[in-house]
Amino acid sequence: DCQLKIEIKAGIQLFGDRALLFQALANLVENALKYAAEGKYITLSVTLYRGWIALSVADHGPGIPPALHAKALQRFQRLDTWFQSGYGLGLSLVQAITDLHGGKLYLDSSEPGLNVYLCLNRS
Repeated sequence: DCQLKIEIKAGIQLFGDRALLFQALANLVENALKYAAEGKYITLSVTLYRGWIALSVADHGPGIPPALHAKALQRFQRLDTWFQSGYGLGLSLVQAITDLHGGKLYLDSSEPGLNVYLCLNRS
């Protein structure tokens, strides 16, 4: 079992393609659920950071070593074929959606776990 903790700063307005942004967040939450440690929680947050709107999903799973962050964002790249099923498209799709919105995608290893930040312009 894993719980979802949501932290959203009031008054933030996000402009973009609703369906694509929903898909990006759904992919991030799905990944976090796959890798979150048993009995832990996933945090979904929306905050303002240095002029950007930062949507983040954090888990307490095994994380991704910093040396593999770039590889994890490439299509058809699976870092854990022995552990979970999938096609290696989730993070690359999030990267493509972020690019379409003129944003930035950051992975941050937090030991344990991974924080993924999808940062978008405020306008």
